[in-house]
Amino acid sequence: MVRTILEPLVALDEDFNWQPYLAESVEPNEDATEWTFTIREGIEFSNGDKLDAAVVEANLKAQQEAVANAATFATVTSIEATGPMTVVVGLSEPWATFPHYLTGAAGMMIPMSSLTDPEPASAHPVGTGPFVFVNHVQGSSLSVEKNENYWRADEGLPYLDGIEFRIIPDGTQRTMALQANDVDGMSSRDPQDVLRFRDDAGYTTTRVKGMAGTEAIFFLNTASTALADVELRRALAMATDQNSFIETLRGGLTEPATGPWSKDTQWYHETDYPTYDLDAARAAISAYEASNGPVKLRLMTLADPAAAMSGQLLQDMWREAGVDLELDQVDQTTLVERLVTGDYEISSAYEFGASDPDLERQLLHSSGLAPMGQATGVVTRLQSDELDEAFDKGRASIEMADRVAAYATVQEVLAREVPIIWIDHADAAAVITNSKVHGVGQGTLPSGQVEAGPYGKPSPALSFVSVWMER
Repeated sequence: MVRTILEPLVALDEDFNWQPYLAESVEPNEDATEWTFTIREGIEFSNGDKLDAAVVEANLKAQQEAVANAATFATVTSIEATGPMTVVVGLSEPWATFPHYLTGAAGMMIPMSSLTDPEPASAHPVGTGPFVFVNHVQGSSLSVEKNENYWRADEGLPYLDGIEFRIIPDGTQRTMALQANDVDGMSSRDPQDVLRFRDDAGYTTTRVKGMAGTEAIFFLNTASTALADVELRRALAMATDQNSFIETLRGGLTEPATGPWSKDTQWYHETDYPTYDLDAARAAISAYEASNGPVKLRLMTLADPAAAMSGQLLQDMWREAGVDLELDQVDQTTLVERLVTGDYEISSAYEFGASDPDLERQLLHSSGLAPMGQATGVVTRLQSDELDEAFDKGRASIEMADRVAAYATVQEVLAREVPIIWIDHADAAAVITNSKVHGVGQGTLPSGQVEAGPYGKPSPALSFVSVWMER
């Protein structure tokens, strides 16, 4: 929703490469230890304030100081406006993919007045976007209307006069609202919605693709006593029938996953990840039990029907292999809090799906680790020098071949250590609209390149700047 009001310095094209957006150009020095951002002339916030280098500098410094960005901005040593429309960011080490981090919240610009007085700015956000804030009802709706002074107005943008976003947590209610024409479109990660609407001429279904697809997974807490043994973790992977998940819960729409990147991306690397083999799983679990006693584990999932079905399916599979799995259903806030503090053994999740592998570093690089009980993004708590080194090489290298090789090593380590049980590449997520809505995933960037289609997690989002409707 916020992307209708706020815009980033850098955006993604259809191949999920970064392109300048509010910035006119983004250039690294020879070893990518310094990035120069030249800001587009003539852009104003909806309150009339101008976007210039001083505003960009202040925004980036505010992001750097935010606790949530401590790990992300750890290598940023300087942020300086070197001219009226030029900002230079200095880094302590090479970072070839730094602009990717500015395609999301860290790169979204707000005026100086919002930075100096953030409380009212949060209640009434101001940005450079194609729409301006009208009203927000907490947990219910957000309304925006066309920004008549939008900096891309000479392109005829935006096409819509306004948008009302309705927050409908229950998937069944969302589907019924679309069918009843109470809403014109919805974002969904439920494959049943794709099956329901894809062949209906009254609707248009735009699925995620490539790097936009997240992975359906189960995180394993490697720091917990119950899952410290890698051989047990491998046995659990062999006890997990991915195809059963796909046929039972996804309608056969998706493909099994063995790592964080799907086969239709340049980053995929085939590994020896231990896929389904019930006999081998039973033997490995029996061998483990001979020394350690019965295997009893707890799976934390969300308290919703889809998560319950997934948990019960895993519970049945692992029972066949000799594992006693207890389900622990919690609300979203509790799940996140326990996940990041290490208060779990196994947790269901939809993760990955970033535009570049470097953005997954916060999930897997041990530099972000914290003691048990303290929050960390490295929720599996796996510590691996080889994994860290591979992520470091992938970040530092400007050569694509070197980066591909580095992330191949990442996948090999994950396959060997099994801190994550992979289910499928969840590319059945989609934006579904009635047939009067057009332009979803067909927008263009200021450069003229096609922008990225629906992407993001847990359900796909999109830019509404080029969306239009038949009257």
